[in-house]
Amino acid sequence: MIMATHRSQLRALLAKKNDLTLKELRGAAELKCSLQALNVVLGKMGLTYKKRHSAPASKTAPTWPGRGGSGGSGNRASIRPS
Repeated sequence: MIMATHRSQLRALLAKKNDLTLKELRGAAELKCSLQALNVVLGKMGLTYKKRHSAPASKTAPTWPGRGGSGGSGNRASIRPS
């Protein structure tokens, strides 16, 4: 269980080095909890914890494909008969 003392310790650790991974943070705080539990506690503390990619997002091409249709609009020639 992550107590109030642990929460202040987590804040202090992240103030010193804000790019710790959950695993590194758990080890530095000497906690014996799951990474998910630590993630939930950080969220409740108002700390977002999402590692960002080091490269900037592409500005020339979409990074996520658009939504697909509702079926039936695919190319039938690409489907192999059984």
